[in-house]
Order: sequence, then structure tokens, then C-alpha cells
Amino acid sequence: MKKWFMIGIPVVIICAIAWFVYAEINGNPYVKYQMDKELPTHLEKAGESKAATSMYLFANPKFLINNDYYGDIYTLEFKDEPHMHYYYGLSKKDKKITQFCEKDFDKDGVIDTITKETKHAEKSCVSMYANRD
Repeated sequence: MKKWFMIGIPVVIICAIAWFVYAEINGNPYVKYQMDKELPTHLEKAGESKAATSMYLFANPKFLINNDYYGDIYTLEFKDEPHMHYYYGLSKKDKKITQFCEKDFDKDGVIDTITKETKHAEKSCVSMYANRD
């Protein structure tokens, strides 16, 4: 019994470290699964479709975002707005997808963050940078 305990503890510690390293590099797999499942439905409700996007990227930003949302986000670029990047997050409370109000406009390698109304902006967006304390 003592032998299994002495082997089991280091194995559990190594697995936990490997999980945290993987999640830090690639993002939380649970959040990715939830967002993959919910985002197409959210886009359809907003009158969009996944086919209308030219870029669909799951990312783990290296800065804090709103504490009401998981730290992993999706970046979408729509075909009819090729240089505008929209960000979506997964709510911790009700596991719903929300568009963040901040959008990045990439023109000739210069990226500007904007919050103004754009073609695919949703009325119920939430600030990515609020509630970060």
C-alpha cells in the first residue's frame, strides 16, 4: 500500500503540472469545447453564420479580461469586413457566448482597437477590459 502511495503522489503532481502547462499554451480544453458548441448557435441567433467568417481562431490572450468570462476567447473576422477582428467570450455564470465591445481594425499592419458601431457589432456587447480586479 505504501509503495502505491509513493508512486501515485508524484504521478498526480506530474499530471497536474502537465495539465496547467498545456492549458497555458493552448487554452482550456473545456472552454474550447463549450465555445465550439455554443458559438455557431450564437452567430445564427445574431443573424450571422460560421460560413460568413474568413477567420475563426481560438486564443488564450496573455492579458486579463473581464472576470465574468473565461480567459480564452474566439477571434472572428467576417468576409465582408476583412480587416476587422471581433472577439467573443464564454460567461462563467451561464455558459453563454457574448461579443466583446472591443474590436481590432488591422490596416497595413497597424492595429487600432475600436468600440464604435460596426457592421457585425452586437447591441448586447460587454467590455473585455471591465471588471478585471
